[in-house]
Amino acid sequence: HDVLEQRKIGVPIREQPDLVRDCLRTHGVRPWQEGPELEQLLGLVAERLDATLDAELQPGLRLSALPAHALRAEMAFDYLLGDASTDRLREVYRAAGEGNLVPMLSAQTLRGLMNGKIDLVFEHAGRFHVLDWKGNWLGDRLEDYAPAALPAAMDAHHYRLQALLYTVALHRYLGARMGARYRPAEHLGDPVYLFLRGVGLAPGAGVWAGHFSPALIESVDAVMAGKPETGG
Repeated sequence: HDVLEQRKIGVPIREQPDLVRDCLRTHGVRPWQEGPELEQLLGLVAERLDATLDAELQPGLRLSALPAHALRAEMAFDYLLGDASTDRLREVYRAAGEGNLVPMLSAQTLRGLMNGKIDLVFEHAGRFHVLDWKGNWLGDRLEDYAPAALPAAMDAHHYRLQALLYTVALHRYLGARMGARYRPAEHLGDPVYLFLRGVGLAPGAGVWAGHFSPALIESVDAVMAGKPETGG
């Protein structure tokens, strides 16, 4: 994560060996002796990360081609929870065909602050997306990182719920920044999760691209804010 966050935009990771070396050292990865073994390790890490940045996420979309002004790493968010009902959240998810994304919790009501950091928010063609880097080991085979295998991994770790909460945070941020100009269907993009061990090894490998309808985002936003149900 540190390498991807601190990289010099527009320069391949393989041309930034000092950054890779410093990040590995910070996180206790060995060996630190200069020599062929260290250079091989640096090269392998750089190759994997460059493949991630060069992978096509959507037609015509590669992170390596995006300018610095279209990227915001580690975007922190905090928003107030207005006595959010976990039962209502489950109802909203089921009504949208998302199943039960909310794990069973002892609390029936969520209070306080929802906070976190989104690994990357990026803009492409006028739409803003959340992106999360995942280093999970899913298996030894390339098929373990194929698009068809990723939904199970997303659900096993509640990442789809995480992606939805991140998208709601971005939805609130865009609404505050853009005001009346903001249109979720026009400006809010789809979440992307990249499983780094597989991205770039084959078309679509390691890339999970989800979609949450504007109606679902707005409904979840209302529940999280504790707004009363509307309609009759």
